[in-house]
This record gives sequence, structure tokens and C-alpha cells, in this order.
Amino acid sequence: MIVALVLVACAPKATPTPTPAPPTPTPVPPTATPVPPTPTPVPPTPTPVPPTPTPEPPTPTPLPAAGPLPAPTGDVILKVTGDLTQPNVGNECQFDAALFDYYAVEQTLDDPWMGDGLEYHGLTLNKVWELCGASDDAEAMIMVAGDGMTVEVAAADLMEWPIMLTYQVGGQDIIKDLGGPVNLVFPAEAADTYPKEMWMWWVAEVQIGAAAEAQALPAPTGDVILKVTGDLTLPNVGAECHFDADLFDQHAITQELDDPWMGDGLDYRGLTLNKVWTLCGGSDDADVMIMVAEDGMTVEIAAADLMEWPIMLTYQVDGQDIIKDLGGPVKLVFPAEAADTYPKEMWMWWVAEVQIK
Repeated sequence: MIVALVLVACAPKATPTPTPAPPTPTPVPPTATPVPPTPTPVPPTPTPVPPTPTPEPPTPTPLPAAGPLPAPTGDVILKVTGDLTQPNVGNECQFDAALFDYYAVEQTLDDPWMGDGLEYHGLTLNKVWELCGASDDAEAMIMVAGDGMTVEVAAADLMEWPIMLTYQVGGQDIIKDLGGPVNLVFPAEAADTYPKEMWMWWVAEVQIGAAAEAQALPAPTGDVILKVTGDLTLPNVGAECHFDADLFDQHAITQELDDPWMGDGLDYRGLTLNKVWTLCGGSDDADVMIMVAEDGMTVEIAAADLMEWPIMLTYQVDGQDIIKDLGGPVKLVFPAEAADTYPKEMWMWWVAEVQIK
């Protein structure tokens, strides 16, 4: 029992197990005040942009005021003289390229010398007439070239057709070698009155005034190839009108004709009967032309017909004088449009005389 007590006394005292403290609770965060969701941002209202105004058309380049043209400031390329009421330099009306360009128009023309479909830029004769103030008594315009050639255009014709003095082709100034600085060109509708031989290069002056008075041809100096007799007001040798090859050529035109005896597409050169009538001064009482051949054959042409159709007395074919064996030196030929009235049997070789009655 003592031993037991001693053992009990010597046994280590048990450490009392403390009462466990309650676990520290996981702190619960306070419920936050709910944050409202971020709203989808609204783009700011843009500052209104005023509408772009419709652009105003550009101010046109001012033209010279009504009345006389201003004096040219550049090189003069054309002068107009004669019966003028609105000259701009002394008694003349002068143009440089700038004045030309103020009033210029465009025309697409078939040029018989330079090719078809060319864009010409220049002044119509009607416009020149207006700008320079042609007098009420003026009847015609006469173009004078640098080489002395002249072409007369009646006032009625320049009012009817857009005949033009041109200084540019295809947008380029016309150079001296091509007839510049100014050419005279004609629209197709004027071709019967103003054939290709009247297109003019190197126009230097335009004269406005009375129509040129008819004058007799000079007497021929070479061999006479045709004589015209009858009711004439402009004979050049006695009471007759005589032609040599030079006189023929000065007034000749060229026509491409289908010859029923010699072949198609021949280039005949000569004088229209209308031109012979004018040059020799067929009288107002005359109403017919009679062709007389060396072999005695005769062909009668009514004055109305020779005024309507380019019936021709020809002395060259394809650039060569017509020889005796082919009806030369002068033949009578007809355009296709006259065929119903003047059939192939009326084509004449060896024409020696023309009688106007």
C-alpha cells in the first residue's frame, strides 16, 4: 500500500487538457453596397457640321466689252480693212491669237488637201463681219493671201454657211509650212459654190466692201484651146472670149467622174460651164450654151442646168493634158447627177467652140 502510494506520488501529474476555444470563424466580409453596372457609354453628340454648299460656277474669263475690239497686245495674225464701223487700230480691225481665241469655234471638217475629220479652231467670217462692224453697204469679203491669191465670199454666203478663218488644227497652231498662221476653210455644204481650189493658205488680209466688179479675162498668150462666142459682156479678144491652157488652169477645178467611154474614177480638171458663163459675161438675156465639136457635133445645155450641175469642159485627166486621140484638147463631161438629162451619148470630144445665146 505504501509502495502504491509512493508510485502514485511519483507518477507524473497529468496536464489537464484545456477546454478547446471555439474556432475563430472565417470572417465574412460585410455585404458591400451593390455597385450599379457600368452603363454602355453613349457617344457624345457630335457638333453638327454644316452641309457643304454647292460650289458656285467659276467666274468666266471676261470678254471684251461690247463695242470695238480692244487693240491686240500680241503679234497680229490677221488684219481686216475696208468699210468698217468698229476698227480697233486706226482704220483697221486687227487680231492676235488671243482675240481669235475669245470668239473662236470648233468645226470638224474634211480638208480636201490635208485629210478628213480635222478639228479646226477659228473665227467664222460671219463673226469677223460682226466684230469689225461691216457697214450696211458692204456686199462681200475678199481674202488676200500672202502669195497674192484672192478669194471673194458674198455676204449672203458667209451669213448662210460657217465659212471659217482658222488658226489651229487638232489643238495646235497652224505652222507656216501648212499655210499658217491663218487658213480659209469651207464646210461641206458650201462645196458647190466654193470648191477645194478656193481653200486658202497664208491669209494675210480680209477686205470688206463692195463685190469686185467683173472684169474681162486677159487675152491669152499661148495657143488658144477654146473660144466662146455669142451674147457676151466680157470678151477678151475682139467680140469673143478666148482661153489658152494657162487661163483654163487659173480657174479650173478637179472632179472625179465615171466616164462611160474611158472608165470609172478618172480625175478630170477643167472649167465648169457656169464658170465659163461668168468669166465671159453671159448676158442676162442668154438662156443656153451650145457646144460645137470639130467634127460638127453639137450639144445644147440649158442655162438653168449649167447653174445647177458642175458640167465641165475639161483639158486634163489624171494630171495629164488630154491628147487629140482621146478627144483633146477640150472635152465635155457630165457629173452623175446630170445623167438622166444628159446621157452618155452627149459626152463630147474635140470641143472647139462654145456659143452663148
